[in-house]
Amino acid sequence: ETGSVEEPSSYTDVWDGTSDRSFYDFSKNTLMLESAAQLKGFADMANAGFDFSPYTVKLCVNVDLNGKDWAPIENYGGTFDGQGHTIKNGKIVSDYQSGSGFFGTLDKISYIKNLVFREMTAKSTSFYNYAIVAGKNTANGTVFENIELYNCFVNTSSSSSSNNGGLILTKSTGAIQILNCAVYNSMYYGGYSNGVVAASLNST
Repeated sequence: ETGSVEEPSSYTDVWDGTSDRSFYDFSKNTLMLESAAQLKGFADMANAGFDFSPYTVKLCVNVDLNGKDWAPIENYGGTFDGQGHTIKNGKIVSDYQSGSGFFGTLDKISYIKNLVFREMTAKSTSFYNYAIVAGKNTANGTVFENIELYNCFVNTSSSSSSNNGGLILTKSTGAIQILNCAVYNSMYYGGYSNGVVAASLNST
């Protein structure tokens, strides 16, 4: 345990399952996510192949995922600043074996910071390489900073020797930094290799 990201006393938006891309403005380098639906719209754009690398994306509200399934954000690179806000009560679900979490595989340099996860689960009986924050990183230079997990649970029951798991991420083949992150009352279960932060990583 190191440091603390204090949860702001701000509005919590409960996700109704919809997607809203109205946050996007091609003329701006900073994009503001002001609802749970906009967070989903951001995820949908990334998963459709949009490149967020030139942008800073800021989360402006606490988000309650309302117990719904969350598909990992793939094809992501860039800066995601939670501004101390919380994402909670979601189920990370994916059939992508390379790496699954709130973010999937980070194959571009990413800076994910100032974010709190509460009561999040990532569970699979068939697939592996699950974590809460990110499944896998392959980019050199990715940074995780000021991230906290509370009461989160990862369960990958596969007994494969290639089954890796962690809480912040599963593994990294690129050089990364993990700065001032903390995990509280959370658990990873199942699998061949696991760790509180990650199962396998190259760090700087």
